[in-house]
Amino acid sequence: MYKFTFKTEREYIKERFKGFIESYDIVRMEVKTDYGSIDFPCKSEEDYYRCLKIHGANIQHVYQDTHSFDIMDYI
Repeated sequence: MYKFTFKTEREYIKERFKGFIESYDIVRMEVKTDYGSIDFPCKSEEDYYRCLKIHGANIQHVYQDTHSFDIMDYI
């Protein structure tokens, strides 16, 4: 099983509203599409299970990673 800092999207968003998260555990997922493949983060355990349902057999690779958030990166 993979490790997540946030169990739900709500927990993640609540923390993100503070403006800064130094480091948190996520899972990245690589998914095959008609145009190639995309790699994206699942930032909560809830998001991970939703993505498993949506992408199913098109998932090529899943791996543990860490991420950070700083609101100043978006201003």
